[in-house]
Amino acid sequence: MATSQNTVQARGFVAILQGSAWKVDSNGNRIPLKVGDEIEAGQVIVTADGARLELALPNGQAVAVEAGRELLIDAVLLGVSPVEKTEATLASANSGVAEIARVIAQGGDLSTQLEATAAGSGAGGGGEGEGNGFVRILRIDEVTTTDSINRDAATNDPAQFTPNAGDTTPPVATITLDGNISGDGVLTAAELAQPIPVTGVVGGDAKAGDTVTLTVNSNTYTGLVSGDKTFSINVPGSELAADPDRIIEASVTTRDTAGNTATSIDSTPYTVASTPSVVVNIVDSSLNVADTVSEVTFTFSEAPVGFTASDITAVNGTVTGLTATSNPLVFTATFTANLPFEGTGSVTVISNSYTNSAGNPGPGATDTVTIDTKAPTPTITLDANITPDDSISAAESGQSIPVTGVVGGDAKPGDVVTLTVNNKTFTGTVNADKTFSINVPGSDLTADADRVIDASVTTTDASGNTGSGTDTESYTVPSTPVVPPAPPAPPVITSVEPGAPGVGDNNVVEGNSLVFNVALSAATAQPETFPFSLGGGSASTADYGTPTFSNGVTFNPTTGLITVPAGVSTFAVTVPTVDDTLVETSPESVPLSVG
Repeated sequence: MATSQNTVQARGFVAILQGSAWKVDSNGNRIPLKVGDEIEAGQVIVTADGARLELALPNGQAVAVEAGRELLIDAVLLGVSPVEKTEATLASANSGVAEIARVIAQGGDLSTQLEATAAGSGAGGGGEGEGNGFVRILRIDEVTTTDSINRDAATNDPAQFTPNAGDTTPPVATITLDGNISGDGVLTAAELAQPIPVTGVVGGDAKAGDTVTLTVNSNTYTGLVSGDKTFSINVPGSELAADPDRIIEASVTTRDTAGNTATSIDSTPYTVASTPSVVVNIVDSSLNVADTVSEVTFTFSEAPVGFTASDITAVNGTVTGLTATSNPLVFTATFTANLPFEGTGSVTVISNSYTNSAGNPGPGATDTVTIDTKAPTPTITLDANITPDDSISAAESGQSIPVTGVVGGDAKPGDVVTLTVNNKTFTGTVNADKTFSINVPGSDLTADADRVIDASVTTTDASGNTGSGTDTESYTVPSTPVVPPAPPAPPVITSVEPGAPGVGDNNVVEGNSLVFNVALSAATAQPETFPFSLGGGSASTADYGTPTFSNGVTFNPTTGLITVPAGVSTFAVTVPTVDDTLVETSPESVPLSVG
């Protein structure tokens, strides 16, 4: 029998897919399907439970495959199976192949409209040759196996079938999304928390009841065309917020009465309004007694709407003077720490208390500051008796009297203690054991009008806060007038001896020094001055030089006085002589006088 073979490799494609479906090739490989994927003879189409799949055939017709089914694709279904010229028509309109062609031409679902024999599940109904039916539809079990086609060994020719071409002109559909979702095309935070209706209109041959599919964030949402050819499909605001490209893709597929289909697509962009934010900054890092206030700045990411002082809370302090600056993003205020307080303060902008111009509320923000406005509290206690009998005797009035005591509280070693006696201050530092001892002249204690010692100690804590403690202690002075002892008489010059005692070295050869040893009646108790004279003898001033003195004695040529420091009872005066190479007939004399 002569046959005519069509060599064109025809393919269908996936027109509509909701849910999951796969194609299984001749090697059993299971490949996920998506809209637009091609299908060809030899593959098995598998749909998951709850899926919707529609295949577009090369002749423009469509085949819908129910959820949870398998469909074997072969050349007959694709319309390219070899057909014998003499058998271009089927002998019986009731044959399985003819029934399949009828279902396809009418846009039907093979999985629901075919009898078992027409769907190729057995060899009955069409005779031996029809036992090789081209489509197999089964309920999906846990395991899907690759389909195989068993042909009768008696013949290699499949049943011959030419589908009824009918009306093959596809319809023309259009779809147009409304330009601005939510009215302005901008989704606010409030809108993103609720479903957003995405609306539009279809045209052309699209009709009421057609399905519109929206794709947002890789998820699909479907709805039907209304009688006025509009549609409205709710999409979760959270999905619109998560969509990376901020574009809604829409498609509508329509089918005419001949089973021809058409799909139209459209897309529209949108934006998501930003969420404003604020940064609170307490400018000073710490506050203390000397500095209890700090500027606070509020810097917003966008100019805030409705931001007032009531939107601010403070802990362990107060905020005053909220002021808008020339920069619409920045406000300032003043934070004042509580007194006395030691701990952490804070300034907070309340969450959702302000919005941006789009109406999106902003989150709150907080800044903290270390506060120590609690001054230290040192104490000081003077010992009760400044002397054994707490009285300054005549003898004690000429001595230094140690005034002692102890500090406590926040006072610490090294702090300074100040005593006030007779309008004079005397200071000392606190010892490691927190005691102190400060010498005060007995004469000042005697002269003090109120006979009261005033004491104070000042300490500073780690935050720079200072505190003071005070104490007083009284004492007595005997009523008998105290006559201070008369000061000792100043010493006098008792001798001026040239050289060693005696006359043996009263003369020296020119060029050598004359030495005069001066003795006082007693060691000086304080610096004393004495008249000093050198010269007036037979030697002229050209015969000797400037005298020098020992033991710290100094000479003032202007006043003619020498000054003897305290503690000196003897000193030497050395006078250098000049060797003038002249021969004198008699010795020259240089007199020296002290006192």
